[in-house]
Amino acid sequence: MTALFLQEKQLVYYRGNYTSYVQAREEKETVQQKKYEWEQEQISHMKEYIARFGHGSSKLAKQAQSKEKTLAKMVRDGLTEPVKYEKSINFDFPDVGKLPPPVVAFNDISFGYNPQQILYKGVNAGVDLDSRIALVGPNGTGKSTLLKLISGDNIPLDGTISRHSHVKVAFYHQHLDEVLDLGKNVLEWMEEQYPEDFLDRTKTRSWCGRYGLTGRAQTSPMGHLSDGMKRRVLFCWLACQNAHILLLDEPTNHLDLETIDSLAGAINRFDGGMVLVSHDFRLISQVAKEIWLVENQNVKVWPDTIEKYKEHLARSIGLGDYADKMSKAPKLKGDGASANSTAGKSKKDKAKKASVEEEMGNVTIADALPEEGGDAAPAEDWFGDEDEEATGEEPAEEPAFDTECPNMGKAEWRLCEVCGKRHP
Repeated sequence: MTALFLQEKQLVYYRGNYTSYVQAREEKETVQQKKYEWEQEQISHMKEYIARFGHGSSKLAKQAQSKEKTLAKMVRDGLTEPVKYEKSINFDFPDVGKLPPPVVAFNDISFGYNPQQILYKGVNAGVDLDSRIALVGPNGTGKSTLLKLISGDNIPLDGTISRHSHVKVAFYHQHLDEVLDLGKNVLEWMEEQYPEDFLDRTKTRSWCGRYGLTGRAQTSPMGHLSDGMKRRVLFCWLACQNAHILLLDEPTNHLDLETIDSLAGAINRFDGGMVLVSHDFRLISQVAKEIWLVENQNVKVWPDTIEKYKEHLARSIGLGDYADKMSKAPKLKGDGASANSTAGKSKKDKAKKASVEEEMGNVTIADALPEEGGDAAPAEDWFGDEDEEATGEEPAEEPAFDTECPNMGKAEWRLCEVCGKRHP
């Protein structure tokens, strides 16, 4: 499996799935940025030396000339570019405060669209403001129908559904784009939908811009927007409802991966409850703390992770070998040891640092770069012996690798991330 990333009009190849790509790209950018900062510090040191001693005594002037040659060679060979980060999309669902539980409770409910086709019987469950629930199960078992029961669009045949008197529910579903007025642009439509919230056009532009709706996407009729852009408009509109509980039915349709990650971040920051129906197991692994399995006219809690459920599905249709491969594959981004676990940030940072150091040839970043807050190493320590240049003789031909590189003797023969040459 290979991931292709379009960067600066060039395709960059990454082996592995999307999660592997994200990790590899972060590590590559960390190394690149560190190398860029180190080069800029050395260049600054050399320029300062040249400006200070370029017109001094004969020996110092020749040393300054040597530094000019070193600097020219660095520029000629090509300097490391700084990392150019992509413009991020910042989805956000406003904080709505707290409501005491139970917020929504199912009391022994049964439901079917007719008495001969019952979807569930005797269901007892509840949704509160700390709920992060993903509904899974075969098609046609009533996952989307369960969301409509929570929202009040459907009424149970038996049993009752109790709701807090102040609870507000926002329902994102697959046919929600029918609410859009495709003849208007997003600014006009949002001001029409929420006239009290958007009295100033500047505020409207700012709010829509947070959802990646900028430039022409704000001024063009919504009928001219792509399906992905229309979905961003809907999330922009949905967030203004200030709901206590989000009901999300297949929210990733037409969204690119970066937008899905932004949506996952917004859900995790949200202080209300969420119930999700999605075939995107990666999104489920990022946001769900609890998984409900809807099948056989029942709703029950799945006791393990979404990855284990995926393995369970594979085995149930006779794909045991595929399930074994999945069990050995890297976990989905956001997936922990269990559905309720989260990894510590410090542990992630240590793992990332170790991976970066491995890519740099088992040399720690502290060894390869000047310490923060400390003085940079003199340029002559990094780029050759100045006394040889001071004699006025032409410098000897450059060796196959930089003998003064700090990586010398610390790794096996490989391409060095510091000096850009191959050496031990």
